[in-house]
Amino acid sequence: MEKEEDLINVWIENTAGQHCWGMAAGGCTGTAFILRYGAKLKRDKPVSNQALSEDCRLYESNFSLFVHSAQWKLGTDHNGIVKRITDSKDDCSPDGPMVAGLEFIVGNVIESVTFDCGTHDLNLYFRKGHLRLKVFGNIPKGSFGYSLYLPKCVVSIEEGGQIKSEEL
Repeated sequence: MEKEEDLINVWIENTAGQHCWGMAAGGCTGTAFILRYGAKLKRDKPVSNQALSEDCRLYESNFSLFVHSAQWKLGTDHNGIVKRITDSKDDCSPDGPMVAGLEFIVGNVIESVTFDCGTHDLNLYFRKGHLRLKVFGNIPKGSFGYSLYLPKCVVSIEEGGQIKSEEL
């Protein structure tokens, strides 16, 4: 577990201060989404999915957050009072409120990140609009929660509070 906690801390340290340049969500992915930030790494072969932005088709990121089936919510945070913009229960169609809400993150800077070692809740705070993305660590049985991608490994928060890491 110590190794995974060290990797989570490395992810947090490298996430805070980064510009979020890409997001993929909606359609057949359901409520799953990925945020891309940090260095843009040219893909060997561009992705052909026209629903993705040009940056997401041409580039991979060295750090990212992939929310699988964890519950999450995005809102504005003013002195601890959060006003909901969208969450994992919203309509996830390409033109639905979930994708539209997550678009507020693209182009924004991740100002700070917190991770609760007890609940495994993850909070990302964004500079513009006082946005806060909260990903809940209470992962449903039989589900993958969320994954933190680093340059050479991934750390996943899974059901029952399990934290696993693997090399890429």
